[in-house]
Amino acid sequence: MRACVTADIEQFSDAITKYGCFRECSQSPDDYHALRILLDIFCEEDIPSTLFVLGAYAESNPSILDLSGENGHEIASHGYTHLDLRSLSSAALREELSRCHHLFTARGFRAPYYGFNTLMVEYLEPYFVYDSSQIPVRSASRMDRFLNVYMLSKSLMEIPISTVGIIPLTSMILRMCPLSLAKMIALYVLKRDGYMVINFHPWEFSCVLPDVPIPSYVTKNTGPAFTKKVKAYLRFLRGLEVDFVTMEQIYELYR
Repeated sequence: MRACVTADIEQFSDAITKYGCFRECSQSPDDYHALRILLDIFCEEDIPSTLFVLGAYAESNPSILDLSGENGHEIASHGYTHLDLRSLSSAALREELSRCHHLFTARGFRAPYYGFNTLMVEYLEPYFVYDSSQIPVRSASRMDRFLNVYMLSKSLMEIPISTVGIIPLTSMILRMCPLSLAKMIALYVLKRDGYMVINFHPWEFSCVLPDVPIPSYVTKNTGPAFTKKVKAYLRFLRGLEVDFVTMEQIYELYR
């Protein structure tokens, strides 16, 4: 059994862009400190991960790329800005991907907000060999077919976030569910598929108390309590003797 732990490396202000909150948050978390917490957890638990780095964040903070590349982590692309790529014109989408590619090369990509449609495939193919933007439950009629790794085209593989029923294994589920339930879900997915893909965000490891009107599920159960929960969850997975792998390793196994 294999577990692929991923993280979208972005700022909290990026994460809430879709809610129209463009002003500064007086209680905004320290994004660099939060990233350090996340990477320290991976280091303590000796877990290689795939880090989907937002281009604009890396451009304004170049040390993030060095930090993210430590301890065998794979650096992948999260695009340049944190906009829903499905809303962009063809020219804007091409520019978005090109700007990030000129900052750093990566074999994999994940769209902000998991915002993906098949029209994007031709724009991703020149830069990447795999994508991890899809959540199968968003295409319920095709869910059984798309639960596992499959080819989007002859050259682009899709490695979706793991899903059980209507529940994708995003960090939000871990924040909202009791740890015991999160463990049961992980066991089910590992036995069903032989592998699992989960995802985190650095800002979740800081106490997020913004003075902006966003849904409570975005900020609920963040901070030290979540840090403790993630450590326990990862140690549980290690106790199952799973192999922790990167997205690139999954790609090599399934291509």
